Amino acid sequence: MKMVKCGSPILLLMVAAACTGFCQSSTLTEKLSRPKFKKGDVVFAKSVITMSEAKLTAPEIPKDSDIRLSLRMRINNSTEILATDENGAVSETEEETQAAIIQTEATGKREGKDYSESTMNSLPMDEVIARYSQKKGVWIGRLRDGETTIEAQNALDGYASPDEDTIIPDNPVGIGDEWTIKGAKLRRFAPDAIKLEGAADCSFEKIIKLNDRPHALIKLTYQLEYTRLDENQGEQKCRLVNNGYAWIDIKTGIETEVSVKGSIIIEGDAGPIKNAKITGVAVVTGSKVLLRKQ
Repeated sequence: MKMVKCGSPILLLMVAAACTGFCQSSTLTEKLSRPKFKKGDVVFAKSVITMSEAKLTAPEIPKDSDIRLSLRMRINNSTEILATDENGAVSETEEETQAAIIQTEATGKREGKDYSESTMNSLPMDEVIARYSQKKGVWIGRLRDGETTIEAQNALDGYASPDEDTIIPDNPVGIGDEWTIKGAKLRRFAPDAIKLEGAADCSFEKIIKLNDRPHALIKLTYQLEYTRLDENQGEQKCRLVNNGYAWIDIKTGIETEVSVKGSIIIEGDAGPIKNAKITGVAVVTGSKVLLRKQ
């Protein structure tokens, strides 16, 4: 969801996907509930997104060419809870991107010749990006220190606060429970989507110990088809088919770890290459930590 502006639509897209306590004891009958936050709480999140050996094809690229793309992105960010409403729901937040390191590589054969191109960009962004407030159920974002791009506005339109940005359903769940995420909640998997269809199936498999704390092991499987709009490249069609696991702290509802892997297909312009198609393997890993003032 972070508003990192880059020239490559591949980098901006990958930020779409996708992608986390304080416990003492647990029993097998314990339920998992959505997280509750207090004013002053800060959620630190880290994510690593990789796309490996993705094949690039396009009408202008000769059929005997074989170009492969790889990408690695790391993003660290924090969200501070500024206010909650009378029901305890988050109503105002402030978000900051602390660091983003992007590495891309293209290798292979093009027109019978060896082809190689790589970049590595360090993008420190240690100033607050945006403050969000909810009024009558609608989130309003105010950007700071940066122009409002199409990507940024899409992120604002799809914003979800820390208590909403969760795979946990509205009602508590226990071992053996299964549920499906549809509609607006799917935006957490593709925050820059302007049109989105699909579903994410979740199942609570068991309770395990992680870092000496009880966690719910949640199996994730999701298929998404969506359209994103890049202000430089235009409209792009995307398809994600991923599966993996989330480890959620039983006491806080925070996703301590998430790991998913699957296929990604991107269709649209890719830099100077028109009508490109990129097919590859995407891996997203992430973690969150809750810092709570005593």
